[in-house]
Amino acid sequence: STEEIFALFVSIAFLVDASRHVYKNFTLTYSTTSCAQYDEYWEKYDTNKSSAIASASELLHSRCSRDSSLLYLLLALGTVWLGTFLYKFKQTPYLTSAKRELLTDYALPVSVIIMSLIGSIFFSEIHLPSFTVNAEQLFTVVRFKSVNIKQIIGTGILGFSLSLLMFLDQNIAGAIVNSPANKYVLNLATSKSYI
Repeated sequence: STEEIFALFVSIAFLVDASRHVYKNFTLTYSTTSCAQYDEYWEKYDTNKSSAIASASELLHSRCSRDSSLLYLLLALGTVWLGTFLYKFKQTPYLTSAKRELLTDYALPVSVIIMSLIGSIFFSEIHLPSFTVNAEQLFTVVRFKSVNIKQIIGTGILGFSLSLLMFLDQNIAGAIVNSPANKYVLNLATSKSYI
């Protein structure tokens, strides 16, 4: 059905985006030349300690942070596991039905907050890359005299596409609500909400 296709598309988009970020983190911090130099250093250290000590001064300038990559992967998979566990919590007999429903509804934000707290409190010594914030002014007023006709047409096309996407989303949500399996009661003013 349309709802299942839409849900599959959204889940694939989230999985691809998360996998891309994990891969990027591993290429930046796990498989780097400084990590290869560390591996080479420890191989030399096991065989010949004097040559390893001589090459140790080169390693002080570069930093290998494989621990941050593994923590990144642990937090990503832990968030998925905790979110799935909390989402399936309504099938358990624990708590009242209203609390189970509330916990199920907020499974994603609760799992993200809990795993963020675990990462920042328990693993505070591991350096994770953080977002950079630009100190400059973020928003500026657009000078409408500099806008040409191509930009106006482009924004019109994007606006139409976005309104079409919202219309489809509204129809999918309406189909889910109107499903006899959900037993929801829908008011008569839903057709006016498109306006």
